[in-house]
Amino acid sequence: MKGVPSRWVAEPRVSSKPSMLVTHTVFSTFGKIRNLNVAEDDDQDKDADENGGDIISGLHCKIVVQFEKHRDFYNALKVLCGRSLQKVVT
Repeated sequence: MKGVPSRWVAEPRVSSKPSMLVTHTVFSTFGKIRNLNVAEDDDQDKDADENGGDIISGLHCKIVVQFEKHRDFYNALKVLCGRSLQKVVT
């Protein structure tokens, strides 16, 4: 997933950067994770700069999740595909 707001998967009291633990917790609801990578989305920030946006790095991240079973990947894709993601504040 590209362009995910970093604050959605950050630990607010610890850092504004994306957290591997929070991201793992979110995506493990779909199944067992084999590999997880969370990084700042430099491409997203570069696109905003080219379109006249502000230059603030680290606002977005990209998340790569590899599940152990294809079925878990399929279920995650089925749930997330075509949806608008919104963070629920508790």
